[in-house]
Amino acid sequence: MKLSMHHHFLSAAFLAALLSCTGDSPTGAGRAPAQLQAAGGGGQTGTAGTALTAPLVVRATDTGGQGMRGVAVSWSIRSGGGTLSTASSVTDDAGEARTQWTLGQGTGEQSVAATVQGLAPVLIIATAVPGAPAILHVSAGNAQVGVVGTAVSSAPTVQVTDRYSNPVQGVEVGWAVTSGGGSVSPPASRTDAAGNASTRWVLGPTVGANGLTAAVSGLPTAVFTVAATPPPVAARVEKSSGDAQTGVVGEALADSVAVRVLSADGRAVPGVAVSWSTLDGSLSSSSKATDAAGISRVGWTLGGGAGTQGVEARVSGLDGSPVVFRATGKAGRVTVVKKHQGDAQRGPVGSELHMGLGAVALDRYGNPVAGARVAWTTSGGGSISAQNSSTPSSGEAYGRWKLGSAEGPQTATVTIDGVSAEFTATAGPVVSVASITLDSGSRITMGEGAGRTVVATMRDSAGNALGGRTVTWTTSAPAVASVSSLAPNAGQVTGLALGETTITATSEGRSASVVVTVTTAPKLTGFSRTPASVDVTSAPGVVEFTVSATDAGPGVRAVTVSVDPPTLGGRYWSCTTTSPWSGTPRNGVWKCTITVPQGAEAGTWKIIQIDLTDEAGTYAPAYDYHLAARGYPTTVTVKNSGPPPTRPVMTGLSISPTTVDVANADGVVEFTLSANASAGIGTIYVIAFQGDVVLGCPTVTLVGGTAANGTWKCRLTVRKADAAGTWQVGITIGDNAGYTRLYSSAALQAAGFPSSFVVKK
Repeated sequence: MKLSMHHHFLSAAFLAALLSCTGDSPTGAGRAPAQLQAAGGGGQTGTAGTALTAPLVVRATDTGGQGMRGVAVSWSIRSGGGTLSTASSVTDDAGEARTQWTLGQGTGEQSVAATVQGLAPVLIIATAVPGAPAILHVSAGNAQVGVVGTAVSSAPTVQVTDRYSNPVQGVEVGWAVTSGGGSVSPPASRTDAAGNASTRWVLGPTVGANGLTAAVSGLPTAVFTVAATPPPVAARVEKSSGDAQTGVVGEALADSVAVRVLSADGRAVPGVAVSWSTLDGSLSSSSKATDAAGISRVGWTLGGGAGTQGVEARVSGLDGSPVVFRATGKAGRVTVVKKHQGDAQRGPVGSELHMGLGAVALDRYGNPVAGARVAWTTSGGGSISAQNSSTPSSGEAYGRWKLGSAEGPQTATVTIDGVSAEFTATAGPVVSVASITLDSGSRITMGEGAGRTVVATMRDSAGNALGGRTVTWTTSAPAVASVSSLAPNAGQVTGLALGETTITATSEGRSASVVVTVTTAPKLTGFSRTPASVDVTSAPGVVEFTVSATDAGPGVRAVTVSVDPPTLGGRYWSCTTTSPWSGTPRNGVWKCTITVPQGAEAGTWKIIQIDLTDEAGTYAPAYDYHLAARGYPTTVTVKNSGPPPTRPVMTGLSISPTTVDVANADGVVEFTLSANASAGIGTIYVIAFQGDVVLGCPTVTLVGGTAANGTWKCRLTVRKADAAGTWQVGITIGDNAGYTRLYSSAALQAAGFPSSFVVKK
């Protein structure tokens, strides 16, 4: 026993001496810790206001990483609130100190700091979540006033929170109507992240108090009360928004069109059916009831025709009905470039072709595209003198082609906004002018002061037209009529005094002449129109024109005034009178009237010309620019608050056969087309053309349907003598109101209709 005790004493002494030599004491007495770090309790999630399951633990260590006993640790709440079981503690044998954390009453991230003197604080973070649903209260939609049978304007909304008013998500709320009838949709909904749940409440038919409750299991119910009033009586409909927009044809407008229905005292009337219709394009709905604000709104996709388009909103029996909206359709992007003059010419190498090149840019609906970039290129070393770098409102591009120096085929290409068309020409050897012809014929009769353009065509010995040649113009009696060069092959003749002269065009030793007789001609001395503006919304409008004129010769035989609508075109309106209203045919006043039909196109109508003709047949026109120069009126304003007129529309076309052989006999091509027009189709013209040759159907027959919506046929005879090759087709359709729609070959092609047929021999 003594030996054992002695041995134990020696071992303890030895251990103490050993520790004394190393200096590593497990206690913190007299030494500062080197590091403090979190050892447990971080990252927990708990219910707001409750204690976390695990305590918060930190560990103090020395420089060797050994835990240090007896280190004082201070604890404090940094964010989120709550309480700690102790504000300070001392590390144990493992170097660890602890405290218990009861979270604050709010939700979200909360934090506690552990601090040891001389070291950086250690932050421990936990997340607090809402507790069980404890409170249900109304947050929106109570104490409203609504109209019986309609949904209340503010949806009934409740909020569910825990006992600390933290929103609780995912709680089911049941909705029940308690009085007044009506319905809710949905009957149950769940709270969102903000603790809110709502439903749509349609009031019942009972005037007075309507009741609704919201219920959550285990909580007192929330109560809503709404005063239901009788529905206002619709009295008028008015334009709300979306008028006078501009958009691309075939595309939806940026804004919808909307009307508002109101009662006599100005209150919005919901639930009123509004009928919508369009003359052009399509609508998102043909019938749309007004909403709680009394608004009926539809989307409008424009039709394919550029210019004014219209939509009508109608509520039968209400003041202001129908309401008319207008929009302006702009042409879309270029999809077709169609040649219309100058193709397949012949000319000497290095010379300018007789006819200029012309093409038109069209969108997919056949509308000319303005403002498109124009570029010309050639092969064969030639060049193009472009007359425009961008397309005007007509969509056209023109250029003069000077051939290259090599004989044979050459090409010129016009590209308009990336879409191209190619022209061909054949360059031959340089030849001399063999003959000249004038488009005026051999004689012209014109009045004093009148002008006339005469065009000379130079041809080689084979009869081919020649371009790029210089023409000299002369007059045998300069005092009677003058002549000046207007273009490379055109001369402007102006009558100066009574008498006769010979106008001669000369080129390369060849010449052609026309005898010009200048006679007395009627002269315009005054012009007026009344009224300056007519409204054709509900009735036709009548405009009276008063023309004063003199004639030193036999006297005025007829006076005609012509007027053009602004965009629909296809027809000019005119009136003619043959008897003076006062005075004599040699010095008098003439009156005539134009009746603008009800519903005609609104806008500025242009007085394009006044024609005076005397008893000898001498014709004296006064164009709009002549009228403007003398201070006479040049326009008539037409007002129409109703829908704009619609032009006839072709809905189908077939050509049979597409190839006709005329080698042994004349051939026949049959056209079958479908069209409609609200005023009824009045005229249809079908033509086919190649170069300067034009053929037409003599008779067009209705074979099915009605004039308002029918099918027509016509038969066109192609003669043995007519040229082989591709013949282009053009169609003009006119309605009984005087409006027409022209389908050029390019427009037919753009609309997906056949646009040509082939003649073989």
